[in-house]
Formats: sequence, C-alpha cells, structure tokens
Amino acid sequence: RVLFRSTGKYQQYWSTGLGWAGHIGDAGFRGETTWFRAFERDDVLNLTVEMDYLLSGSWYFSTAGLYASSGFSNAWNDAGPASFVLSPIQPMLSKWTAAFRVQKTVQTLWNIDAVLVYAPECQYLIGYPSLRYDAGSRMDISVAGQILALLPSTKDKIRSGTVFVSAKWSF
Repeated sequence: RVLFRSTGKYQQYWSTGLGWAGHIGDAGFRGETTWFRAFERDDVLNLTVEMDYLLSGSWYFSTAGLYASSGFSNAWNDAGPASFVLSPIQPMLSKWTAAFRVQKTVQTLWNIDAVLVYAPECQYLIGYPSLRYDAGSRMDISVAGQILALLPSTKDKIRSGTVFVSAKWSF
C-alpha cells in the first residue's frame, strides 16, 4: 500500500493533494484527489478512482471515474468547449467522466486493446481501439483509432474518427 501527499503551485492556483495505491482482494485500487485554491477565482476539486484486475489467460480489465468540479455540465450548449485546453485544473471536458478498458494478449505476438471514455453530462463517448503486433525482437507495428460519438440527444452521431499507424524499430 502506498499513500502520498503533494503540495505546489500551478499558474495562479495553490494546490494540495492526496493519493493512494493498494489492493482490494486481487484487484488493484488507486486514486488521487487534488484541491486547487486561487484567491481571485473559484476553488477546484479533482478526484479520480481506478480499479483494475488481471484474469488468467492475459485478460486485463480496468475501470476509472473522474470528478472535475471545473468541468462543463452540458458542453455542447456552452461556448467554452471551443477553447477547451486540458490542464491539471480541468483534466476533462465534463464534470463526471468514466473510463473502461479491456486488453488481451494473444499468443504473445498480438495485443488487442479497447478503451471507452463516457461523459454522461456532456453526452459523448470516445473509443480508442488498438491492435499491436510484435514483428520481431526489435520491431513493433501498431494500428490505433480514435472515435468520438455524440449520444442520441445530439444531431450528428459520429463527430470524428481517426486512425493512426506506427512502426517502432529499436536498434
């Protein structure tokens, strides 16, 4: 079990935080909370909690939740998202965000990974599928995607989709 505390300054905010890592049974359990204090602006509180589990047969599962008090309650109707920038103060667009991950290693050469990020208040779902192949002792080839889908309350269902292909050679 690990417990840590941090204190510092980010831009005009003073911050203090607490984090932990450990196990509940065979599952990993970790989290972090950070409070940002600025005298000219509202305070900000971020909280993350994550659990993960590795099954026999190389199946890995992870689930996480994030609360960001500075997040938007309804991002697609607010003017702010057009200028949104990720930062320690606002790590995600929405106040509440959940992430789910499934990963499987197949015959030690192939790795299949899927991550879903869901923001109920902002009504979006982001998918990150990926496939990696170990082409040799010094070569990895991977294909990864990113799909942003807006949920039924919006007109356009799929907002964007991207595919990345990469090869890594270690020498």
